[in-house]
Amino acid sequence: MFRSSKHDFSPRLGFNWDPFKKGTTSVRGGFSILYDQVEAWYLVFGAGEEPPFANSLTIFGEPWPFNPATVQPTGPNIGNCVQTVSGLQCPGFPQLLPSKIPNTPTKYGYNLMVQHELPKHLSLLIGYVGALGRHLSRTYNADQEYPIAVVSPGTGNCTAIWSVTCLEFRNGLTPEPKAALINPNFGNSVSGIVFDANSVYNSLQTTLERRTASGLTLRLNYTYSSCIADASDDENGAEQNVSAALMYTRVRTSSRGYCSFNATDSANFNFNYLIPLGQSFHGVAKALVTGWQLSSLTSVSSGVPLGVGLGFNNSGAAFSGGGTDRPNLVAGCTPQNATNPGNPNDYIKASCFSIPPKGYFGNLVTGFLRSPTLWTTDVSLKKEFTMKREGMGLELRADMFNMFNRVNFAGPANSSVYTSSGTLNGTFGLITRTIGTSRQIQIGARFQF
Repeated sequence: MFRSSKHDFSPRLGFNWDPFKKGTTSVRGGFSILYDQVEAWYLVFGAGEEPPFANSLTIFGEPWPFNPATVQPTGPNIGNCVQTVSGLQCPGFPQLLPSKIPNTPTKYGYNLMVQHELPKHLSLLIGYVGALGRHLSRTYNADQEYPIAVVSPGTGNCTAIWSVTCLEFRNGLTPEPKAALINPNFGNSVSGIVFDANSVYNSLQTTLERRTASGLTLRLNYTYSSCIADASDDENGAEQNVSAALMYTRVRTSSRGYCSFNATDSANFNFNYLIPLGQSFHGVAKALVTGWQLSSLTSVSSGVPLGVGLGFNNSGAAFSGGGTDRPNLVAGCTPQNATNPGNPNDYIKASCFSIPPKGYFGNLVTGFLRSPTLWTTDVSLKKEFTMKREGMGLELRADMFNMFNRVNFAGPANSSVYTSSGTLNGTFGLITRTIGTSRQIQIGARFQF
């Protein structure tokens, strides 16, 4: 049984200050603590796959029907792990067990804005918007293997102390010691959801706006942002660009990187213009010619982060299958030069990645690369006819979507650099789909009554 927290205090504070007492400048800010509801889906999923209710379980080395009393933790002392009466204990690696009272996912939001009125009916807003996420949900495997050792920087693939690349799961010796499951009798997967992930978001947000004057309204928004998280999602397969699965679930920060939904640069430009035609006309001619409005929206954003996987279980951390290993990043490669913009056949350069030493995870950061830039422009022309009878009217409009017929590519379909046999994947970096539609035009009429 799970119980929700009764201590979720959610204050909201804000201020608005006119520093020059002229009504043309506003300094405002705010702070809030917000909570996300732990929905029943999480609890059902978590309870359904937690011991002793795990719905996917394999028992090794036991006759059928087996005696539950014999399913006990086994295995020798491995590396820095010690066998105890309560199971295999590895200092520095938490026992991932669900809480009956899970921490409520929490967001600490804060912002500071300055808005100033400019000449020519213009106003400019510049501000900082940030947020901290705590107790976010993520997936985990309670029976994932422990490493055989934790090495020092300069050994194996270890790049920095406490880095996940310092975990050694295989050492190539003969006979080779193998990393141990917390309980090999329980198979290789006892999965669920825990609420311990963190995130941080920082952004610069600007808006230049021209209020309606002479029939013209303009608005330009630009956001420069950065979002870093331990996990962007808690459901494997929910996102196509970055996997929700952590590289090593016993280390919460093992897949800490760019949020899967974060576009670093994002801009929108829209305008609405009342076309000044037919002002001197009369009668039917004036009704037909005047009142036409032209509007447009242009959206441009840098691509979202892309996940790159190794493609096979080089570290040995996975009990079976291809695992969640990432490759090493070749020195000199950056997010800018590791891709081929405009080339859907070879968008990601495989030469920028290499296989880590056997038994270790790679050092590539989650979401290191970005998908292609997105850009689209929509245009609309409309005219409203009012009728003498109250509440009745006719609207004619023509809409054009993706006016310049730009092709917006999605990220590559295959994110694994190598095949399961360790050979280069021939379809790695190949883009096979687009986002959005080609140019489309629609004409419509709406009668209101």
